[in-house]
Amino acid sequence: MENDSETTKQDILIKLKELDKLLVSFKPIDGKVPDTGWIKEIRTKINMSRRQLGERYKDVKTKEASPVTSQAIKEFEEGERAGTISLNSLRRFGKALGLKLVYGFVHTNDSFYGKILPHYNEKAEILYNDLPDELKIKKRGHYQVINSAVQHARVLMLDFPRSFWDKK
Repeated sequence: MENDSETTKQDILIKLKELDKLLVSFKPIDGKVPDTGWIKEIRTKINMSRRQLGERYKDVKTKEASPVTSQAIKEFEEGERAGTISLNSLRRFGKALGLKLVYGFVHTNDSFYGKILPHYNEKAEILYNDLPDELKIKKRGHYQVINSAVQHARVLMLDFPRSFWDKK
């Protein structure tokens, strides 16, 4: 049984490392969106009019649809700048421009561990504060108790119970 638990913990660590590797692949992009938004930025850089983009967008959406008007394209561009455009619309614009939409998240820290480690400390402090007073030994023994609480928090994280992410 102990062996299964260790395997599970190893699997979780491997999955976290894989997640880190995946998220790092988006790091060069790092959310740098042109002030005008991608649609308008690309359209203007390749010297394409809104009318021309509207015709291409129609072809992506459905062959039977009417061309998308210049005004509608302008509204899509404004929606992208405001952050209200849908992912499906962005995907279609990508196809209309001969591009592929790439969607993902980027670390705000160096790794997923950077997110989890501060949470260890928070959990350790909560676990320490929940200990009976007689176990809260000052000076020499204090560090052993804290270390034990940190170890317990690490075990909690590796098992990933839903309660690990609770504030209390």
